[in-house]
Amino acid sequence: MTLVTAVIVSKNGSTSTANINENFADDLYKKCGFKTNSGFRCVHTWSLEFNNIVYELRVYGKTTGRAGSENTYEFPPPIDNTLFFSKCAVVNTVDGKPVDLSTKEFDDIMEFLHGGFEDIGDTESSEEEEQDETKSYTKEGYEKDGFIVDDDEEEEVVSKKKKTKADDDKPKKASKPKKQEEPVYYEYGNELVEEEYV
Repeated sequence: MTLVTAVIVSKNGSTSTANINENFADDLYKKCGFKTNSGFRCVHTWSLEFNNIVYELRVYGKTTGRAGSENTYEFPPPIDNTLFFSKCAVVNTVDGKPVDLSTKEFDDIMEFLHGGFEDIGDTESSEEEEQDETKSYTKEGYEKDGFIVDDDEEEEVVSKKKKTKADDDKPKKASKPKKQEEPVYYEYGNELVEEEYV
């Protein structure tokens, strides 16, 4: 009996390989850490050609389980909304027989099925180059338009009006004391009286 490698997707989203035999359907649930095969089934099959190789990827797992044991791996459509529990297994088959599948192949195929990913670092550098060269910017990257004050610039200090001798000669007005309002008391009656129990 020949052994081939399949990909095991842990519940935290990491991938590893496991050796399976030709009758993988009988004990694949054990490779995923389940005690029984109850609820463990083939959820989806992708048939595709990638890098001039024909793949038939079968995803096995449980779609019911305990809260807190959800698998966080993001599979591509149409099973992107399917919630898996604990570990999943991905087996590559040709004419129903398993063939080797490495984690690198699996990751590349998943990226292809997702439609590829953009490198965020590349877009940031192109945005920095797109800044208007006619405008001036601070060292933090803000446009100098008067709204944001640069740390190196001194802030204007508004001074208070200086007292003159003429101001001292003017009679000062006495301010009226504010009249205090009396507090308002409400009468609640017998609402707060304890009732007797029978």
